Amino acid sequence: RARPPVKYSTVASSATASRRTHHTVTSATKRVVPMKVPRVQALMALLEGHGHVVMDRIGKRELVTQQRMSRVLKARRADKRTAALLRLIGLEMKIRQYEMGERFIKEIERRASWDTLDYAWQGPESLPTLEEIDDPESWLRRIL
Repeated sequence: RARPPVKYSTVASSATASRRTHHTVTSATKRVVPMKVPRVQALMALLEGHGHVVMDRIGKRELVTQQRMSRVLKARRADKRTAALLRLIGLEMKIRQYEMGERFIKEIERRASWDTLDYAWQGPESLPTLEEIDDPESWLRRIL
């Protein structure tokens, strides 16, 4: 009786850094299936950063203890022991996505406007790439 294909972790990536395509190999067919990991990471950073900024602003308006709560969470993320634990259990990238996304959102708002972020939601081609999350000015040049 044939076993279902077993998926292995990322084993290869393209040579071009700006348009990296990661691959997964299935053991049954030995074929390579492209995965758009960087695009998903960029989308997650955008969504998580946007959510974080919106929640902080609503919290400032609605919660008496929001400033303290925000300060405690940021201090906890900066703590070396917490960082080691997050690395150990694989959540370091998730925290980094929040930080990258928040920085992107605030930088777009600072350089253009909050309304400029509406361009990101117009379609897949308008979403920032992972490189643009790191360099918000490049996203602005592309979409404006």
